[in-house]
Amino acid sequence: METITIKQPAGIGDIFYCLKIAFICTAKGYKVEWPVIKEFSYIKDYIKYPNLEFTDFFDGCYIDKRVIDLQDANLLLPEYRSDVMRAKYKLVEANADDWLDFFKFFRNKDREELLYNHLNPNNEEYILRSQNVGSPPNSLTKPISIETDLKIIDINFLPEYNLFDWCKILENASEIYMVDTSFMYIMERLDMKASSFKLYSRWTPANFSVVGHIPQNVKWQFMEW
Repeated sequence: METITIKQPAGIGDIFYCLKIAFICTAKGYKVEWPVIKEFSYIKDYIKYPNLEFTDFFDGCYIDKRVIDLQDANLLLPEYRSDVMRAKYKLVEANADDWLDFFKFFRNKDREELLYNHLNPNNEEYILRSQNVGSPPNSLTKPISIETDLKIIDINFLPEYNLFDWCKILENASEIYMVDTSFMYIMERLDMKASSFKLYSRWTPANFSVVGHIPQNVKWQFMEW
C-alpha cells in the first residue's frame, strides 16, 4: 500500500478540519502518515481511522515522501493567500462543506471527570473563558474581560491534561467566551448547554474571514475588539 504524508504538524484545529482530506486519501487506497508535533502526540489516542497513522514530527520527516502540503496551501495557491483554511481543500480539489462528518473522536470520560472536579469541585454554575491562541510552546494570550457574579473557569495549558479532557467542562458551561481556537471545532461535536457563545478573533481588529464559515452547530456571536 502506497503511503501519502500530510504536512500539517501543528494547528490542531487545522488538523481537525482537514481530517476529510486524510479520509479521501485512504478511500483511494493509500495509507496516510500524519506527523504531528510532540505537544499533540495524544491525538492518536482519540482519533482513529483505518490506514491513518499519526506519527512524531521531526526535521526531515517529509524527505523522500509523497507529501500533501496543507500547511503551506495558501502560499502554493496565491489566489487563496489570505484564505488559509479554504486553501487546504482547494489544494486537493475537495469540498470542505461536510468537514464535520469526518471529525470524530473518542472521549475519555474518566479524564474529563478528573479535570471537571479539579476545576469545579463544588459543581457551581460557571462561565468558561478561553484566551490562549496558537500551538504550544508559541501561544499568545488575548485578554477577554467579563463582568459577572458567576464563577469563571479559564482554559489554560495544564501539562497533565490534553485538549479533549475539557469536553465535560465545555459542555456544561452556562456561557462561553472564546478566542477562535481548536476548541471551537471540538464544540461542534458536543452537547452544549450554554445559552450564549461569544467568539473573539485572534486578530486585532477582529477578522473572521478565515474561520467564520467553519461552525455548523454552535451559533456564535462574533465579537469586535
